[in-house]
Amino acid sequence: MLSAGFYQVSSASKPLYALISLLLAIAAVLTCILELIHNGIKDKDASPNRPVFGTLPDIFGLGLAVIQCVCSAVQYYFLHQHASNPMKLPPLPLFFFTYLVVFKLKGN
Repeated sequence: MLSAGFYQVSSASKPLYALISLLLAIAAVLTCILELIHNGIKDKDASPNRPVFGTLPDIFGLGLAVIQCVCSAVQYYFLHQHASNPMKLPPLPLFFFTYLVVFKLKGN
């Protein structure tokens, strides 16, 4: 959500915010990857029948983090070139938040 906030406040006069958004999105991708690796190593000993790549929310979170990273990279590229960005609002943070809320409510 923080990356999306910086994404929204970035403009041609404030390209630093787009760079911060990109760096936060990259950090989110790396965090998701490290979490999947950590959970895979931890759960490998506990249950041999568990899926190798983690649970659906983990994989979905990684996919959305990668897409947010791509959107932030496109935003930074266009601001760096002083051109108009074709994507005005990335819908991914809201979609991700809604997915997590529904998944948590369904799980309980």
